[in-house]
Amino acid sequence: GLIVSGLMEKIGLPGMELRTWWLNLVAHAFVAFAGYFLFGGLRLLREPASGGAEVERAPLERAHWLTLAVIAALVGGVIFAKVQIGMAAFAGAVVLSLCNGYLGYVDLPERVAQGRGEARHTYLGPGLLEALQAGVQVPR
Repeated sequence: GLIVSGLMEKIGLPGMELRTWWLNLVAHAFVAFAGYFLFGGLRLLREPASGGAEVERAPLERAHWLTLAVIAALVGGVIFAKVQIGMAAFAGAVVLSLCNGYLGYVDLPERVAQGRGEARHTYLGPGLLEALQAGVQVPR
């Protein structure tokens, strides 16, 4: 709000913030719908699904529920408690990193060995952990 108002006044367009926002919304919506229709759009919705792999829906684990709870707390804190969103998001990321047993985005070796965690869902799979461990080992 304040930054936009200041910038709009600086470039000689005071009071045009809302109009500029709406024009941007219309332009982005136009591009989005044009792309949708250009790449198949309604035809894709009318065709029955065919091909593709059958995907087994796995139940949500504790880590997933905790992630959803942190996101809900973040949104609620920003809306109702006027919490600063950047710090709240950073704090939520720290909580999730510590509670979910992650080292960044790589599962701990125990979780990979048990066939649990996110490594079994990733494109690179559990082999990523071994590759990263081999890459960071420094010869003596």
